[in-house]
Amino acid sequence: MASRNLLLISIILVGAFMLFGCTSTKKCKADADCSNWQACEVTSQKCMTAAGYCTASFECNEFEQCDSRSHTCKLKAGKCASDADCYSWQECDSTTRDCKLKMGFCSDDSFCTKDFEACDTTTTHTCTPRTGRCNNDFDCAGWQLCNTSTNVCYPREGYCFTNLNCNPWESCDDRTNKCVVREGYCNNDLNCQGWQSCDQGTHRCLVAEKNCEFDNQCSSWQLCNTQSHVCEAKRDFCDATSDCSGGYTGTETCDPDTHKCVAKEGKCTADSSCKGWQYCDTAAYTCKPRTGYCGSDSDCKTNEGCDETTNRCYVLSCQQNADCSSGYTCDTLFTRSCQKSQ
Repeated sequence: MASRNLLLISIILVGAFMLFGCTSTKKCKADADCSNWQACEVTSQKCMTAAGYCTASFECNEFEQCDSRSHTCKLKAGKCASDADCYSWQECDSTTRDCKLKMGFCSDDSFCTKDFEACDTTTTHTCTPRTGRCNNDFDCAGWQLCNTSTNVCYPREGYCFTNLNCNPWESCDDRTNKCVVREGYCNNDLNCQGWQSCDQGTHRCLVAEKNCEFDNQCSSWQLCNTQSHVCEAKRDFCDATSDCSGGYTGTETCDPDTHKCVAKEGKCTADSSCKGWQYCDTAAYTCKPRTGYCGSDSDCKTNEGCDETTNRCYVLSCQQNADCSSGYTCDTLFTRSCQKSQ
């Protein structure tokens, strides 16, 4: 009988708790005497649950539960009171209080209607083209365009997926997706060394005009300078007067037939540069008559003239044959001058 009475008392206490809320045994005269989630009931001088607070979940809405720490009603997991309680791609169902997908959004690929699209479940929760597929150019990489008929991205001009997208003399660089010239080939002269040019037929770098790689690409008096790749005159030969001693202001000039440096007209560098009756004055680099020879009357003594056929000086005036040079006779009748013997 005692146990039955105890059970009855317990039921009455629980009912009172549910009806009036949790009370405190502490006496109060004002709210300040109670916990922050309680208010002082002046008549009974007891701390009661304040409005807006709770002590058990039955005091909350069906989709809420009472937080034992804050004594406030909080949403149950997965439930919502408004759209603000859901993700940006969800909305709150006012009937079930569940967050559900907004129109135009997705949670997995099954929501996508196009076979080339998949659900982006990490950021936007929208159906977007799979890698390499597209609806427009903006769905492709910067080096690609969209074929809207096949919904496939393809390389822009100059770009590539594989070598098949490039010219035969190019290969596809998989780091930049650009067609680059294969080793040993060229697109233009800039792909070649400075002394080469690009042959547009073979796309190979060939020796440019006026340049060389080997001696046999030069003239017979030249060799190929493998540093500058320009044909230069061999030693003791010349291409121009600038290759000769003193250059254009010097005493030599380049003979265009022999490509040898020879003395300029009226100049010499050695006796061999002069006529047989001359020698080379290496101080003045000019040919001068040897002793006993002449080039003009000025090279002879007073009363002598220059015989330009023999380049010898001869006496001009005479009284008798003995006064004349060898091979001359004196005209004693009229001119009194030495005349060449017949």
